[in-house]
Amino acid sequence: LGQWWATLPREQWPEGVEEYVLQDFDDCNHVDDDGSNKIETVGDRRQEVVFIGPQFDSNERQVHIQEALDQCLLTPNEYQEYQSIQTNERELQIRFSNSMESKYVNF
Repeated sequence: LGQWWATLPREQWPEGVEEYVLQDFDDCNHVDDDGSNKIETVGDRRQEVVFIGPQFDSNERQVHIQEALDQCLLTPNEYQEYQSIQTNERELQIRFSNSMESKYVNF
């Protein structure tokens, strides 16, 4: 399909997939467009990162990677602020500019 299930009206879903598909939803009552322009749930939208290579099963490396990725997440207060300005691109860029220091990590 090339789309998230959340972008399709449920009546367009193939018969018998609803229970399986809804397992990936953040809220099984998600409605993709209710006309309010307020985003409360995302359905089955998500990004996944997969690390493949030797020694990635090392607990120490997994912790290191998780800590680095966790630094990219918004705090609950930052997320609340994001939600309040999410439709204002200029305000978003001012408030959430990229301030992370780039690092090269060699395993």
